[in-house]
Amino acid sequence: MIGNAGDIACYVMMMSVNPSGAREGITSGTRRPDLISRQSLRTACRAVFLRDDAKLTAEEAASTLFRFFRSRHVRDLRLIFGLVVLIVGIVLLLAILCLLAFLFASKEIPLLKEFVKALAYILPTILTVGGAVMAWTYLSASTRLGVVDLFACEISTLCRVASLFDVGTRYVEMMGRQSAPLISFVSQEEYFPVFANNSRDLESLEATVVAHITEFYTYMKATRDTQRGLADIVRTAAPEPERWRAALVNLIYVLFLGCESGRKAVKELIEFEPSAVENVIVILLTEVVCYSFLRNYFPPDDVRHARLKFRMAGYEQEIRALRKKVNEAPERYEEVWTSAKETMPELQKRYAEGCGKDASKS
Repeated sequence: MIGNAGDIACYVMMMSVNPSGAREGITSGTRRPDLISRQSLRTACRAVFLRDDAKLTAEEAASTLFRFFRSRHVRDLRLIFGLVVLIVGIVLLLAILCLLAFLFASKEIPLLKEFVKALAYILPTILTVGGAVMAWTYLSASTRLGVVDLFACEISTLCRVASLFDVGTRYVEMMGRQSAPLISFVSQEEYFPVFANNSRDLESLEATVVAHITEFYTYMKATRDTQRGLADIVRTAAPEPERWRAALVNLIYVLFLGCESGRKAVKELIEFEPSAVENVIVILLTEVVCYSFLRNYFPPDDVRHARLKFRMAGYEQEIRALRKKVNEAPERYEEVWTSAKETMPELQKRYAEGCGKDASKS
């Protein structure tokens, strides 16, 4: 039985769009989610009281409500939210205590009566302003987290494409050829739409994150320019081997720097550990190949050799930490760690072949 006019209107609209679906929805007893559901309260409680991030589920890590209470990207907004809640709570508690004292006082106290009147006058304003500020902090946090997700997605996708086509290995193998291969470069597409359309939104993020993101896109644009220059050299009638080799080394170097900055950016942007670890491993597949070549290519007296050698300890520590996280992943979350576990052996292999060290023992 349809109980009221609202139900009748909904039924008519559903029948006009999908008659069978409307019947199924009504007969199966489905209902729209409540404004405050048990799941929402559970999510909020886990967000506030859960201490171990390794116990997060993929759904919780993607929830804006959950991330509002835990993400490091909105710590300032969360602080404002907490202060407003504290102030409003204190004012409400004070109002309740004064009202109880006024109602149960044995005799009328003029000062208390005036204080209660003042509270009754300003309390609606405090509640309105407090509610507006809390709503603003949540909406601002949601917007900022959206910016974080956009940049994390674009950076990780670009690096994933580089690893998918194994561009690092391809460029390194080109260095072993005796003559310049026939290559061309035509770029008419915009491969950085998120950065092009949302770069102004970076000002809401922390300086370290902004630096890594900006470095990544700068190096990626330099990579495209270097690819274009390399293609121009090859198209000449008699390309000089030394010239195109130097251009190819520069291309590998800026690709390496781009992957390095992208890896650092992804570690800052992605907070769900299984996704962060898997993306870092994928980026390292290209980065390690380029690093190994460059470290062996430059002579010891070259300043670039010293700067590259300085990174060796960092790679050992990074791969050791990744291996530990993958091996110690909770069994109940085996599914979300599958991609990282399947990719980790390839990274260890490339690290061992390029750097001459066994990553499983580093």
